[in-house]
Formats: sequence, C-alpha cells, structure tokens
Amino acid sequence: GDTGLLVSNEINGPRSKVLSGNLERWGTRQILVTNNDPDTLAKAWPQMFDRILVDAPCSGEGMFRKDPDAIQYWHADYPAQCAERQKQILKAAVKMLAPGGTLIYSTCTFSPEEDEQIIAWLLANNAFTLTPIKQYPGMEAGRPAWADGNPELAKTVRLFPHRLRGEGHFVAKLKLAGAQASHQPSRLPLKPLAKPAKDEVDAFVATSLTKQPSGLFYRHGDFLSILPTTMIPFEHVKVVRAGLELGSFRKKRFEPSHSLATALNPDDFQTVIEVDADGYARYRHGEMLPSKVSGKRFVLLTFEHKPFAIGKLVNGTIKNY
Repeated sequence: GDTGLLVSNEINGPRSKVLSGNLERWGTRQILVTNNDPDTLAKAWPQMFDRILVDAPCSGEGMFRKDPDAIQYWHADYPAQCAERQKQILKAAVKMLAPGGTLIYSTCTFSPEEDEQIIAWLLANNAFTLTPIKQYPGMEAGRPAWADGNPELAKTVRLFPHRLRGEGHFVAKLKLAGAQASHQPSRLPLKPLAKPAKDEVDAFVATSLTKQPSGLFYRHGDFLSILPTTMIPFEHVKVVRAGLELGSFRKKRFEPSHSLATALNPDDFQTVIEVDADGYARYRHGEMLPSKVSGKRFVLLTFEHKPFAIGKLVNGTIKNY
C-alpha cells in the first residue's frame, strides 16, 4: 500500500541484502531495511512502532523434516540457549512498541522453553494481554501446562506438521496496555538535490515518465532514492535500503533502477512496450530487442501485461542496460 511504513531488520549482513532484494521485487516504496542488533534499534526508536513481528531465531525443531541440516545444530542445551537470546530480542522489541501496540511472536520450534514459557515470561514482566488468534484446520491451542499453567496461554497457537501441510511453528499475539497515539511526520535531515543532479533527474522524468514520482529525494553516494512521507529518522542505524531506489547517477546522465518497473504504475511511463515469450527470454538473458517505436528514452517492458523491467530505447532498439 501507499500508507504506513514497513521496517525490516536482519542482523546477518548477507541475509539483509537478500531481504532487501525480495522487498524490491515486491514493488513498494514504504520500506526501510536495516542491518543492526536489536539493542541499537531500541535506542534509535523508543516506542516508535504500532506493530512488531519478532520472527525469533530458535532451535528449529519444527524444521527437522524439511531441513535435515537443522538437526546438526541441535543439542540438549540448545533450546535454553535460544530462549535467553529470544528474551534479549524481546526486551528490545518491547522498548520499541508504542502504547496500545501489538506484538507478534513466532518460532519454528516445538520447544516449550522457547514457546509457551517465553510468553509466560512476557506476561509476567510487561503489561501485555494475549489476543486470540483465528484458528484454521490443523492449528491447535498452546499448552498452558507446558509453562506456568496460566490458562491465557491457550490463546497462543501451535502448528504440528502431522496435522497440516507445512512444518512446525508457534505463534502468539500480544497487545500492550495504553492508548495508541497518532503519529506525526518525522523531520528528516535531507539536503535538497543540487545541480546538475536535479537537472539529470528532471530530464529523465520529462522524457520517460508522465509525472514526477511523489516523495522525498534522498541521495546516498551515486544513488538516489525516494522516501515516503511516513519515513522515520534512520541516521543512527545501518541502512540497507530506504524507500524506493529511483536510480543512479552516471557520467552526465541519470539511469533509472529496475525496481521502478514494479513500484510505479504503467500509466506513470510515457511508453509501455509489450514483449512476447521469446522477447522476454532474450531480454532476461541480456540481449537487445528490436522495436517499432522510435526515439530515445527509457520504457517500461511488460510480458503478458505484467511489468518486469525497464529498457533503454535508442532509435528502434531496446537496450538492456
């Protein structure tokens, strides 16, 4: 959607880049991808978020069938070690959750130490209440007896691989006490785009798009992104991706990012060219395509009327740049 902001954090560097790539293909500008430890995020963004999902690192018992390698990491003390790490992550998450906010906690393990016992710990140390989760066939209530006996723990959900198509998981939904406050737009320390960079961007828009993309320009090195008005300050965290990457500055020219193909609407491009299956395969392999369209500009390429890339049209040839 075009409202709100999704902040996604991955502490592992290479995996954070994979996460960023997946979100780019999703085609949204309402994102911020970071690569930090939870404590750093908590210091930067106290009580910032209305909803937080903690997909916790765990002992992975629920994945043994799908991923036999997960068995190699498991040992008798592993669930307890994971539980301590989960508590540290959750302490940071609680600091970032706004009053009245919702926390989703999930694992892919059967271990009560990492599931019901973690939720019992959260309830005992914070002003949380458990929210019932709609159950579908194959889903089962959590087991209060596997923790401190609190009957509220039955509002959590367990998924067993012998009950449904899938692997083993645990999910809990908690609501923090307090009233939700309306969010005010953040003041971001952004500098206006200077010449000649602005002229190069304006030239791209004038020749290839039907209108100027909405948002705030954010230049980082040779790259230019558009930030949504809902963006939060990020100067104290390590950023992998902020907003929508518009493109990059080359020698006296601006080249759009291929992420624009899915992030913008086809109506935002002056020229949309539909290619057949052969053209799609050839372009994906880096080949140039002939075109009956003349002129020199960037064009949106579609296959079966679905955008997949941006091409550089030069006098009847679509170049793969």
